[in-house]
Amino acid sequence: MDLQLAGKAALVTGGSRGIGRAIALGLADAGCSAGICGRDADDLNHTIDALRERGVTTCGVVADVGQDGEVERFVDEAAVAFDRVDLLVANAGSTTGGRFLSSTPQDWRETFELNVGHAARAIRSCVPYMKQ
Repeated sequence: MDLQLAGKAALVTGGSRGIGRAIALGLADAGCSAGICGRDADDLNHTIDALRERGVTTCGVVADVGQDGEVERFVDEAAVAFDRVDLLVANAGSTTGGRFLSSTPQDWRETFELNVGHAARAIRSCVPYMKQ
């Protein structure tokens, strides 16, 4: 199925491994330039190599999107590399703490901040580039 994504510039947070990696590779297979970020440089470089093998333009940024300013830095660097941003997949996510009954209110705040907060910050950072 042709989703008409060829030539688009896509960003994927948490794109260096797991589901995010699969999403980035799928977008590349659809013809998108793929910008990814991840916390581990080795994982990031491995995925960047796999993206380049597909013949698309790539951008990889080591970033922890749970930290202030990191997702914004990723978006800015990718936007410069591609001269545009068309798609965003806010994929990064995790949980903090243990099981439901043993997790603390702080665990819940940290989990919410990573999963929802990073997505909101990524969207806010992408919108000006998408408007262009």
